[in-house]
Amino acid sequence: LEANFCFCEYCAGEFRNWLKLKYGSLELINQTYGNVVWSGEYSSWEQITPPFGTNPHAWLNPSMMLDFNRYASDNMIKFVKMQSEIIGKNCRDIQITTNTWFCQNMPDFYNTFEELDFVSYDNYPVTKIPEDKEELYSHAFHLDLMRGIKQKSFWIMEQLSGGLGCWMPMLHAPRPNMIKGYSLQAFAHGADTVVHFRWRTAATGAEMHWHGLIDQSNVPGRRLYEFEDLCKTAEKLGMISGTKIKSEVAILYSSDQEYAFKIQPQTESMYYFEQLKLFHDAFTKFGMNIDIINWSANLDNYKVVVAPTIYVTDSLVTKNLYEYVKNGGTLILTNRSGVKNEYNNYSMEMLPTVFAELIGAKVTQYDPIGNSEQKIKMADGSQFICTQWCDILETTTANVLASYADSFYQGNPAIIQNKYGDGTTYYVGTVGKKALYYDLIQRVLNECNLEYFSELPYGVEITTRESERDKYYFVFNNSDNACEVTLEKNMKDVLSGDLTNELKLQPYDMRILQTQ
Repeated sequence: LEANFCFCEYCAGEFRNWLKLKYGSLELINQTYGNVVWSGEYSSWEQITPPFGTNPHAWLNPSMMLDFNRYASDNMIKFVKMQSEIIGKNCRDIQITTNTWFCQNMPDFYNTFEELDFVSYDNYPVTKIPEDKEELYSHAFHLDLMRGIKQKSFWIMEQLSGGLGCWMPMLHAPRPNMIKGYSLQAFAHGADTVVHFRWRTAATGAEMHWHGLIDQSNVPGRRLYEFEDLCKTAEKLGMISGTKIKSEVAILYSSDQEYAFKIQPQTESMYYFEQLKLFHDAFTKFGMNIDIINWSANLDNYKVVVAPTIYVTDSLVTKNLYEYVKNGGTLILTNRSGVKNEYNNYSMEMLPTVFAELIGAKVTQYDPIGNSEQKIKMADGSQFICTQWCDILETTTANVLASYADSFYQGNPAIIQNKYGDGTTYYVGTVGKKALYYDLIQRVLNECNLEYFSELPYGVEITTRESERDKYYFVFNNSDNACEVTLEKNMKDVLSGDLTNELKLQPYDMRILQTQ
C-alpha cells in the first residue's frame, strides 16, 4: 500500500474537495498557509493543484505539502475501506486485511488498518550482512511497528524466500539459516502467520528476479531444504499460538512527523525514522520488548515512553504526554520537539514551546551540524560523539546529565532530566552515536527498576511471548558470527526439551526457551 500520489485531474479535484471539507473557504486556507508569502494567495479553488515536479519540497508551501500528504493517505484509506466493505457484505464471517510495507509514499498505518481485522506486512530483511552491521536491529524495528499498529498479533503476507531484485539491482542471496531464522524472528515479534513469497522463481514478468524457494529450473536446493526445516520447527511451536507480547516500553510514531521531515529536511543525514531506530536499537540491545505505537495511543500500560522529534504538535497528544508524566511515567523527548503547530507553521514561542514546562528548560539556540561531529561530556566524565543537531539549552528546573565539550556552546547542557508531577522527563538535545543511547537507556532502565539483559552480544535479540501460565524467550542471533549467551537461570529448550542457561548460537540461529 502506498499513499495516492496521483496528479490527474480527477485526483486534483478530490484534493480540492478534501481541502473544502477541512477549511470551508479559500480565505481560511490563505490565512492558515500564510499564502501572502511570495504572493501565493488563491483566488479560486481551481488554482489549487497537487504538487507536481520531481522535487516539489524545495519551493512549495510546507503547510500545503503536509495537507497533500494527509490527503494522499486518506484517499488511499478511503479506497481500502470501500473494498473491505464490498468483501464484508458478500463474504460473511471472514477476516479482512491487506499487506503493507515501507515505501516512499507511506500512508498513515494506524488509520489504514483501523477498520481492518489485522495487519499484514511484506517482510524482506536485508541480506547484505556483514556490510550492514549497523542495521542489525532494523528488521526487529519494522516488525515491532507492525505489531504496534493494532497492538496485537499480525501476519507476514510475504516473507523472504530468495535473493531480491526487480526495481533495483539484485541483492545478495540469503545466507545459510536466514530464511529459517528471519521467519522465526517474525514469530518472536508477534507474527502469528508467516507466508513465504514465492514458491518458484517466475519465468516471465516484472518480478523474475524476485527469487523463490526454488529457482526457475524447478530443481530443489538449499533454500527449499531450509524452508522444510523451518516447517518441521513450526510444527513444534503450537504452544505459542495465542500468546501475547507484553511491553513496558513504547516508542511513539507519527506519520505527520515523517511527512514534515521529508517536506523540510532539518540537516544533512537527519531522518525521522532514524531517530526512532536509535532508541529502538538501544532497548533491543538490552533484550526489551518494545511497542511502536500511534503517538495518540493510550500510554497507561507503559513504564517508559519515547517520543522522538514531536516536530509537528497536536494539542491532544501534548495533553496526553503531560498527564502520562504527571501520573508517574518516564518520558524521553528529543530535539526538534514543539517546532511547528498542526498546520506545519512555526510556533511563535521559544523552543520547545508547549513542552518547556515538561522538560524544565528552554532552547536558546540550536546548531544544525549535519555530518560534522561534536562531543558531549556526561556528569561522570565519560564522553560521547554526537552529530546532526545540537540544541543549546538553558535549564529552569531540570538537572543536567550531559554538556557539550566543544564549539562556542561548550559547557551548555545537551541532555537533561526533569521531575514533573510524579514522573520524569528526559530531553536529549542532540543526536548521538549508538554508544550514547546505550548509556542513556541503561540509566533509564535502572532508574525505573526494569529488568533487562546487560551482557548481550550486539546483534542478539531476546523477545518474549506470554500465556497466562508460561513465558517464552526467543533468543535470536541476527549476525553472521557465532556467539554464546549466558542466562541467569535454566530454562527449558522448547525444541530439545533440555534445561539450559548456556546458549551457543550459530549465525541467524534461534533458540526458544520456556519458563513458568
